[in-house]
Amino acid sequence: MHLIMLDTAGYLSYYERYKLNKQLYLKPPQRIFYATDFDGYNGKHVINDSTPGLIRLNTDSFGGNGRRKFTNSGLEQQWPTRYFSNILNVTVLKNKGIKNGLVQFANSPPLTK
Repeated sequence: MHLIMLDTAGYLSYYERYKLNKQLYLKPPQRIFYATDFDGYNGKHVINDSTPGLIRLNTDSFGGNGRRKFTNSGLEQQWPTRYFSNILNVTVLKNKGIKNGLVQFANSPPLTK
């Protein structure tokens, strides 16, 4: 199983798993998640840059502090995942497909306040 989590700068990153001599390892993170209508949230979960770009779930210095909770779900068990939700009053990021090797996501308003 591969791993999707924030890297040290707060970007949502893909860590590919591989096996070498019967040991499991993770490759360095790849920033493959792209937002079509924003590129980052600050520590208060407010979009602070509406320019499209790589998804950064915390734009504070060094990725900020504290935890960021997110979950993903894949409909029909397909990769890439169809939805990511960045949890703080749940915001849904909808998968729009792959373009130029980047998984494209569109932001939705928070489901609750």
